[in-house]
Amino acid sequence: MYLTLIIFRFHEKCSDTIIENRTRKVLVYSNILCKTLNFVTDAQFPAKIHKAWDSLVQSSKPKKMQSYIWPAIKQKLDVVAIGTKDSGKTFGYSFAITGLLAAQDSLPEGNKPSVLILCASSSEAFSVHSLFLEFLQSYDNINTILAFTGKSYRSLAAEIYNGCQILVSTPRFLAKFMRTYKDLLNFDSLCHLILDSADVILDKYYASIVELFGKHKIIKNRENQNDELFPLQIIFAARYFTTPIRTLVQKVMYNPYICITSFLEAVIFKSVQPKMYLINSKFKLQKILDVLDNENKLKTMIICTTIDEAEELNAFLLKHKQILLAHEKKHLFEIQAIKEVWEISIPGHYPIIISTDEVLSDLNITDVDWLIHYSVSLHVQTKFNFRFSTLMNNLQKKTTKCKVTIFVNENDNIQFLSIINMMKRMGVVLSDDVLFNIERISISLDKCKKEYPICDKVKSLGFCPNKSSCVFRHCILPDIDTPMTEIETGDKVKFIITYIHNASHFSARVVEYIKASTLEKIEFSKNEYIMLTSKIQNFYGNIDNRRRSVNVNVGDIYGLEDSIESFKRVQVLQIKDGKSNHFESMEIADVRCIDTGNILNDIKIQKLLWLPEELSKLPAHIVEIFLVGIAPCDDEYEWNNCANEIAYDWFVKNLNQYSYIIGEVSLHLSNIIWANTLEIGTKMIGRSDIVGLNLKTELINKHHAAVNKDHMQNIYTLCKKGGLIKNNECDSK
Repeated sequence: MYLTLIIFRFHEKCSDTIIENRTRKVLVYSNILCKTLNFVTDAQFPAKIHKAWDSLVQSSKPKKMQSYIWPAIKQKLDVVAIGTKDSGKTFGYSFAITGLLAAQDSLPEGNKPSVLILCASSSEAFSVHSLFLEFLQSYDNINTILAFTGKSYRSLAAEIYNGCQILVSTPRFLAKFMRTYKDLLNFDSLCHLILDSADVILDKYYASIVELFGKHKIIKNRENQNDELFPLQIIFAARYFTTPIRTLVQKVMYNPYICITSFLEAVIFKSVQPKMYLINSKFKLQKILDVLDNENKLKTMIICTTIDEAEELNAFLLKHKQILLAHEKKHLFEIQAIKEVWEISIPGHYPIIISTDEVLSDLNITDVDWLIHYSVSLHVQTKFNFRFSTLMNNLQKKTTKCKVTIFVNENDNIQFLSIINMMKRMGVVLSDDVLFNIERISISLDKCKKEYPICDKVKSLGFCPNKSSCVFRHCILPDIDTPMTEIETGDKVKFIITYIHNASHFSARVVEYIKASTLEKIEFSKNEYIMLTSKIQNFYGNIDNRRRSVNVNVGDIYGLEDSIESFKRVQVLQIKDGKSNHFESMEIADVRCIDTGNILNDIKIQKLLWLPEELSKLPAHIVEIFLVGIAPCDDEYEWNNCANEIAYDWFVKNLNQYSYIIGEVSLHLSNIIWANTLEIGTKMIGRSDIVGLNLKTELINKHHAAVNKDHMQNIYTLCKKGGLIKNNECDSK
């Protein structure tokens, strides 16, 4: 159902204009009504831009975000696009902006960009730059330039001098560049300013934005303009609607067109403040009865995670309340009957609906006044977010009076931190008791994630910037993370690299290691590794053994045919909801090939094959290696393509039949080795080997990495809390 909210100004009265469609729900905030598009061709951009779209996307229908923002961008409105990662924000504005530029007879030349796109990281800037190149491949007169961390100022300046119509960069890099070349770029002709991941940019790089907007006057042509003139169009794309976004929109945008496709973000936009109860599951039934009290004037929905939970709650509340129960075991006509009763109910006699997540879309109820989350132990965040779609009618009103109540118990480990984070973003003042217990509870809940691996961000940076929403583990567990080999801190290890994940993360097979304490050399059997691979191939060589696994669980090991007649052992890292159809929801998994180290994403769980215990428990010979003490520049959390290529080229250039990789161990847990150094060793006949060419030094000297002093200390602290390192050992590291 399209539910479009039209508002004349911030804080002014809402329009009653509503556009409805039974399949999609969108919240739009604007004083200008823009029609939505049903087909990509309706956008009517130049034919070559549409041809590029067809090649890239291969879809004749836009995503719902795109169907709303394209007309707004074409009308030169300032646009704020808030949606999930896959909502189509970046593709949406890229298609529209390139279409507008391609339709121009001429564009300013030289150092006068028409479009400036600021991204939250260099890796995102690479992606956006690549996307613009694809859309504009038939337009030689439109130059798209990428300015990123690690690129030399001189080469960038030369590119700009040769013509720059579109500039893609990050706020911090561009601000630093303009301090050196302050008169090089002229933004007088800027037509489109885009902040991609504006929520992240305004959180991490606000000072750089202030510098660019103030000192370098990127938006100076917005000054002293009336509402009839729009010399510069500003577009914000973000996953979350945050207070800094709200503030900046009010300061720099004229009559913004705000499109929100995330139900949770729509609730946050309307400043709804939920109430949360931390309660033991034994007392939940009585507590919810107390909370409901005698309320019957609000349309109330209680959402449960499982059928058993819903039926238990229904049996309890039926003694006290009028209840409608909906779950996936009921027939569709029963669900429809429940909705009909709901629709004809009158104030003072409203029944309470108890529903599970699986039937919410079938109920298609959007006029709930009071939403109660009875349980939140969901593996998928999107299911939790979809619950807020039940409030959409309330969000249309000038003053939103809907209520949200959340029950959290000892089993709700996956979503706990994300709920706390959500409530903070909503401006909820948490009680002292909650604040005191958050860290203790989060650690306790994190320890329940035994089947999940340690988060890669923790391993590579020493912390996880997305901890509140990250499904992986952020603590060390002694019974899980005990080292898989006898390798110890200080030992020197020879590796054969099997996979390069990024500039500081690699998978490798250990060839041998030299003990720091005795200088004893210990070799690992190559034949054993080869035999292991052979056993897997021989087992699945028998077609009868290629049986789909009945149950797929995180942390378990299965077989996978990754190419014709080629099989691998894989370990499930996480299970996600994939695309669903009318009949079933397709689950997909991210898996790690434990005998090569590479990660395969979005594998259908139906492809995972049963593997007998004697094969699944064969020892793995592949370890993960993390290079210690470095991080991407400018406080970024992802290595960009250039840094990754530097690392890859370093291995290719320096490794040959006479050389090897050697690293000094800082820490060894499970199948993970943190290496203080990764160096090239060269064999010398009759002499000691020569060791040199340090990868860490290479990355830092070429300005693709910065020193991360807290990296290992943070990990040692986690080890100390987990009981793997004693206090004096941690302090001596």
